[in-house]
Amino acid sequence: LSDLLEIDPNLSVILKRNGHKNIHILINKKFGSVKNFSESIGFNRYVLDNLLTGRRNVKLKVLIKICKSLNISLEKMTEKIVCTKKPESGFIPLEIFPIKKDPNLASLVGHSFGDGHVGDSFEYTNKCEELLNEVNEDVKKLGIKNVKVINNRQPDKAPTLIFPKIVRNIFVCAGAPVGNKVTSCYKLPEWIKNGSKGIKCSFVSALFDDEGNISKTRIIRFSMSKRIDLIDNLYLFFKDIETVLESL
Repeated sequence: LSDLLEIDPNLSVILKRNGHKNIHILINKKFGSVKNFSESIGFNRYVLDNLLTGRRNVKLKVLIKICKSLNISLEKMTEKIVCTKKPESGFIPLEIFPIKKDPNLASLVGHSFGDGHVGDSFEYTNKCEELLNEVNEDVKKLGIKNVKVINNRQPDKAPTLIFPKIVRNIFVCAGAPVGNKVTSCYKLPEWIKNGSKGIKCSFVSALFDDEGNISKTRIIRFSMSKRIDLIDNLYLFFKDIETVLESL
């Protein structure tokens, strides 16, 4: 939860029905009433009432403050929530939160290191329709509902898929590089580096689809660009890729 808050402080939280009830019971047990609790944490009582009854979504930063005041484990609370920024940005259904680090997500992270770009949103640019469709379908598999994807096509330019910020937030949590990859440092996420064979294969396959090519002598070439003073960072990344390939 703390990682999500750092990525986007405006995220809201939808609690499962028993989540509201459990918090309410703990408040009454520890503070005697919602009024006493609201005064203790310095939060408006009537707004807190609406949050605890499910009439309003809870800001993530407020939920974390409530959890700390009631000594509720953030890991335990994670099982009872879904995060969303705005309805038009999509939402994550309760039954699939938190997002699992699996081969599908590894493939998307691989594309983020390749022809993808993680900024305020997630964008993927490629001339290959098959890869565009693959990324779009993989994002759908994350289980996010009501995601609006912009298909930006301009003359003489490769098509770009633009996904909303809620997708971008998942990528950042999964270790995708943020910003211009040429002018910034990044590393291979540990969950991929030390992951299962399926996770490693999916990541490498996606990355090589974007950045690899086969020569006339049937040699696979893989190259990426980096600012000259950051070349050591790219070298370490390549060494990690080499380690992953040797483990397959």
